[in-house]
Amino acid sequence: MSHTDRATEERTVAAKRPSRNFGGEACAVKRLLRCSIPQCCQLPPILRETQAIFVRTGGLHAAALFTATSELLVLRQDIGRHNGVDEAIGWALLGGRVPLSGHVLRMSGRGGFEIVQKRITAGIPLPASVSAPSSLAVQLARELRLTLVGFLRGRRFVIYAGEERIAVSASASAGAS
Repeated sequence: MSHTDRATEERTVAAKRPSRNFGGEACAVKRLLRCSIPQCCQLPPILRETQAIFVRTGGLHAAALFTATSELLVLRQDIGRHNGVDEAIGWALLGGRVPLSGHVLRMSGRGGFEIVQKRITAGIPLPASVSAPSSLAVQLARELRLTLVGFLRGRRFVIYAGEERIAVSASASAGAS
């Protein structure tokens, strides 16, 4: 078999293989999922209600995937915040739900650079964490025009990037002035 024939055969085999590269779908993150302020603010209590182990120990991080209508799909808890995110995204991947373009990722820990990378790969348009993101995470989100929410606690949060995904009603913006 010649070098050209072998290269053609390898491309044919590769084309038939199912793609495991979700990087292309990550561009779907740029599609507009809009989340209202009340929807964002109802995520922390929903997450807290389902964290039985955290309530008892205070020692676990949580990562949860929600629909655009704030329906909890999956909650994963782990001692490491990265592991919880990996487990939630893995659940979606194994269930054939990736890319997660219509979903919100809520995390109990900090929204660091690596978490932003994971959400890009999974196609998650809106991650929201209970704490501050790292400066590198904010920089990446701004450069890629992605949404990044931090300090989501109670009825307050900070939008570090991608504010166009947070829908502000006329009554909410009138009350803010």
